Amino acid sequence: MIRMIRLTRLLALLAAFVAFLAAATPARAGAFIPPMPQDLDQVDVYLLTAGRGDQIYALFGHTILRVVDRKNRLDMNFNWGSFDFADKAFAWKFYIGDLRYFVDVLDFKGLVEGYGRYDHRYFVQDKLNLTAAQKGRLMRRIIDNVQPQNRYYQYQQVKDNCATKPRDVLDEAVGGGIRSIYAHRLGREPYRPYIRDGAREFWWADIGMDMLINSSYDAPISQWDEMFHPLKLRAHLLATPAFGDDGNPIAGKNLLEGTDMLVDLPEPFAKRDPYFTLGLIMVIPATLLWLWRAPFPAMNSARWVRAVGLAALLFGVWSGLFGSAMTFNWLASRYTETWANANLWLMWPLDFAFAVWGAKALATGRPFGEASLWSKLTRNLSRLHVAGILILAAASATALVQQNVTPILATTGLTGLLIYGLLARRVA
Repeated sequence: MIRMIRLTRLLALLAAFVAFLAAATPARAGAFIPPMPQDLDQVDVYLLTAGRGDQIYALFGHTILRVVDRKNRLDMNFNWGSFDFADKAFAWKFYIGDLRYFVDVLDFKGLVEGYGRYDHRYFVQDKLNLTAAQKGRLMRRIIDNVQPQNRYYQYQQVKDNCATKPRDVLDEAVGGGIRSIYAHRLGREPYRPYIRDGAREFWWADIGMDMLINSSYDAPISQWDEMFHPLKLRAHLLATPAFGDDGNPIAGKNLLEGTDMLVDLPEPFAKRDPYFTLGLIMVIPATLLWLWRAPFPAMNSARWVRAVGLAALLFGVWSGLFGSAMTFNWLASRYTETWANANLWLMWPLDFAFAVWGAKALATGRPFGEASLWSKLTRNLSRLHVAGILILAAASATALVQQNVTPILATTGLTGLLIYGLLARRVA
């Protein structure tokens, strides 16, 4: 029961899944407007990168730009992952994808202490090799960005987040040199593997997000797009040359230099792919039901009926919850990456009907009468589901469906074929 409550809460959060892509910071009162440094040679700029942690908000790392004005004794750390948690409509906006994040200025010592003592994440600092003119462009962009009328932006998971904002500021400072290098290079993999890899620490987040995102996360992306991920942003910038004021690369000089490990802690250990465990939990019991069926073709065993009822109850709740979440996301959410989800061939809101049938069979050892509404509904839904699973499998095998549904077909799909196949033959 506790796990079911957790799953129900999870589905409400996963429809948005914003928290998994940015280590956001609650809003502070007021906003600091940095002054324009008079002596840019006395300014140092650093890329701060936080590693992944073992908390749900820390699955993908974080990026912050640090600017130290030695002459004016200012240490400014610009974080584009802040939000106003005090907003009374925050939960609803979070769900439908109407999130306004903003840039905030944080204390350096507090950051180091927070990542080390509380979050237990590595925290690394890389100095940016910028000319005085480039530092000036960067500061003008930041000062403009932190103005009250400009500091808020519409958060988008992989297009406009805590890593893409610093990336864009740096790219503008060096005259577009970063984008010119990486925008035309094919990335190692699409968005989905990055999302799943980050969420692997929590099996329910991994499976939940994988089910709720559509084919847009399976399309090829560029290395520029890969920089939505804070750790990939740092990895690419480590391989980027420094640029002159004319925008051309400088031979023998790197954009990042002088790495300083501020908090030296390991990343969480990668867990087993949760679909392996899910397959054991789902497919093996469903297969045993089919093997057990042979001596009782007419369902004249109350024990067997209860076993099928339990399977229908659990699978109906599982399928109904995800089917409802995917349907509502398509109708009400602004997260386009959750629309037109191919997994809707497998899971529907109406699947709670299987839970009703299963509860009756489990409680009494006898299903509904053959002519009853629930029996007819269950039989017809089962037949439609078998057709839907086969259609999705064929469409995926022939690349008519671009969404990666292989692990879901191998678990939920195969289990569905077994359970729906039983129920479609006779549920009375």
